[in-house]
Amino acid sequence: IGLKPNVDGCTMCSSSQISGISITEGGFLCKTHSSNVSTIKDLDLDNLKKFRLINKADISNYEVLKNLIDFNMKDLNVLIEFFEYHTGIKLNSSKILNMIIWVWCC
Repeated sequence: IGLKPNVDGCTMCSSSQISGISITEGGFLCKTHSSNVSTIKDLDLDNLKKFRLINKADISNYEVLKNLIDFNMKDLNVLIEFFEYHTGIKLNSSKILNMIIWVWCC
């Protein structure tokens, strides 16, 4: 559907020193702009790298990525939150999936 988060630098100043993701601003933010804008909490460098990879990869690269990188529910939830915010479409199936995983894991 043409959603493409900005994962090449800070969406506000183009800095390559990334510290967070803002759903409302459309992608990565630097430390300066992360402090002024609502960002997704509890993301480490590994999460940020995975977010960039999944958004930059071509569909033909997904099989390689799947075997190289351990994607988890936190990664999926960030993508779903981005999708829902920018399309206005709520994915009820994501809530059910999270409930099933919570019950299964806990």
